[in-house]
Amino acid sequence: MRGDGPIRTVRGMSRLPLGVILLAVLAVLSGCASSESAVAEPTTSAVAEPTSAVAEPTSAADGPASTTGGLSTSVADVVASPARTRLDWLVGLFAQPAPDLAVIEDGFSPEFLAAVPLETLVEAVGSVVAVDTEWRVVDASGLGELDGTAVAESATGRRVVIELAVERDAPHRIAGLLVRPELPAVFAEGEPVTAAAIDTELAAVGGRAGYGLFELVGDECRLVAGLAPETPLPLGSAFKLWVLGALALEIDAGRATWDEPLAVEEAWLSSLDGEVADRTPGTELSLRQYAEWMIAISDNSATDHLMYRLGRPVVEAAMAAAGVADPASNRPMLSTRELFLLKWGTTVPAAEYLALDERGRRQVLDERLAGIGLVEELGATFRPTAPAAVEELEWFATPLDLCRTHAWLAALADRPGLEPVAEILALNPGVPFDERWRDVRFKGGSEPGVMFAAWRLEQIDGRVFVVAGGLVDRDRVFDDVRVATILAAVAELAPAPT
Repeated sequence: MRGDGPIRTVRGMSRLPLGVILLAVLAVLSGCASSESAVAEPTTSAVAEPTSAVAEPTSAADGPASTTGGLSTSVADVVASPARTRLDWLVGLFAQPAPDLAVIEDGFSPEFLAAVPLETLVEAVGSVVAVDTEWRVVDASGLGELDGTAVAESATGRRVVIELAVERDAPHRIAGLLVRPELPAVFAEGEPVTAAAIDTELAAVGGRAGYGLFELVGDECRLVAGLAPETPLPLGSAFKLWVLGALALEIDAGRATWDEPLAVEEAWLSSLDGEVADRTPGTELSLRQYAEWMIAISDNSATDHLMYRLGRPVVEAAMAAAGVADPASNRPMLSTRELFLLKWGTTVPAAEYLALDERGRRQVLDERLAGIGLVEELGATFRPTAPAAVEELEWFATPLDLCRTHAWLAALADRPGLEPVAEILALNPGVPFDERWRDVRFKGGSEPGVMFAAWRLEQIDGRVFVVAGGLVDRDRVFDDVRVATILAAVAELAPAPT
């Protein structure tokens, strides 16, 4: 929550392109916490110059298939191919909360690490595998001698697809890598999706859920189907929609521009994931670049730089303008750094903060937490592993509020000069949608015990719908990838195009 330049995306990628040094993490939902996993939140990638160290693509079908341990594998896999040996090494690192960076560095080619800094690599892969334990390879049938695709599964049933390529020569370090969640098949092929079935699937996850499918008619959100659509839920990084709207309003008023440079400030850095945290303090990036990273890869430091540039009151006013029914529940508006410090830091315990009125809370944020760095307070390898005050200390809104927010943002995007609002929201669709939907705008969020997603979807017939909803569990970490997939299926309840 990721230098300057457009975000590169990888779509429909079945194997690593020849000679490309690549890290591409397809997250299902980017949340504010660095343990987030995400539906396709960004496919983010870092690409270096081509190298001959990567082998020509090979196929597991190049030899007769064998079976080992109940898994279909190629002959190359049976004899522990270089790719399989390196895959097992990689998967063995997934569950380590504080991996040895020197060990990881030895497993990747210098060209790869020149394109993808080691810390970024650890954060990016960690955001997908989250905090699950006991990872193991469950399908290596797509893996060849030096490259290919495999599937790993955690003890909790979470699956990730791994595409990798290794160097031709020993020690066969990793030269290309893509790790993404495997979206679970919630509904069988051809099975009709009903509101009752969605409710049943959410109930099976546990916790407290709510969602709404709304048709946008003008600026009105008309409920088509839903479960507690007017009950507040924690949003995770979905609150960043209000920050984007605040930026648009300031640009519309002439107080900011999309290409305005803003220097990276060490005091404004949040979690180490993303792109901004890797930049040297003083590096100038445009406001649009910050906004793109905030939405497309949920970069927390990008978000906080925009919030400090705009000012907390401006973002709070934008939230109210978006149509949130209870804006007081998010005042004062927390930055992501402040949320981390309050939930997991020691300077101001969450209970102390929550006991204060709004004036007292503002004083804490502006005085006692000002200038405290996350690394200083929490350490460089910190990763949340359990829910923390998810019903009390977060950003909150109802599914209906998020429908109104999307309607408001769409209206802003129609104003001359604010077209980038729509372009930024379309950078990452969250999950794949079929050709029925010609325009998909998305933001989601998660932290341990929280998942929320909000899509604006335009059909090929021009009708516009919003799917917004989430799930919270104060006691346990749940499979947020599955929840996001269930919520995406809510779109199937919309009337078919005419």
